[in-house]
Amino acid sequence: MILALTCMDKEANKNKWVASNPFLTGKWTGEGIFMDTAINKDYGHVLFEIEINNDLTISGRVGEARLTVTHISGMHNRIKIKGKLNVKIKKDKNASWDRVIFYINLPAEKNDIKSMDASFNLKNNYFFDVAMRVGIVKLNKEF
Repeated sequence: MILALTCMDKEANKNKWVASNPFLTGKWTGEGIFMDTAINKDYGHVLFEIEINNDLTISGRVGEARLTVTHISGMHNRIKIKGKLNVKIKKDKNASWDRVIFYINLPAEKNDIKSMDASFNLKNNYFFDVAMRVGIVKLNKEF
């Protein structure tokens, strides 16, 4: 019974949070760059596509990879989207990253939002990962 109430409470908070940020729903795209200049030179710009639906299901792409098993959470002025990648972000590269975490900074003024700044972590796991690579991307809303 306690578990059911806890899950219901989390789902209610999630829905409340999304209802207070309706501008998030839709398709967001951008080109990301890595903070490490050597990796950035090797990989170049990486295309990002994130689609957030009204029910908080997420789909999208990171380079050539598709997002699977996604999760969104957030509080105050930041959201976090985690997802697994189905293939490498660039097929001709050897990096083994199979997960991504986006940290999206929500604008203070939430009227007519057309873009948001975000950082991304490409990882092999969701915990400590010495092979993790960090980058930034400006996400633009498609209308």
